[in-house]
Amino acid sequence: MNEAKINKLKTALDASTAAYEAEKNRLIEAGVKSQDRYTILKPLKTAQDDANSAYVNFANGEVTKGLNALAKANPAPKRGTAARAAYNARKTLAMYTK
Repeated sequence: MNEAKINKLKTALDASTAAYEAEKNRLIEAGVKSQDRYTILKPLKTAQDDANSAYVNFANGEVTKGLNALAKANPAPKRGTAARAAYNARKTLAMYTK
């Protein structure tokens, strides 16, 4: 897993969320009306949403790659759907608890 890139994306998401929340709180304290706050905060919210999407999509892709590699390396026994599900759950748990 490319943890360096995941951490970089997470840091960018945290920074964008902090900027959005700080500006929102500043506007609330200044007494700006809700509709005006929405208009002012829209670019920051868009940046936060973009950072969140990038982080989630990359992290999910990395987890999927890891699970696919695990499935190829350890094929499930051919005993039915319930047995495969339990087998895959154990293998996934083992992968993330090392």
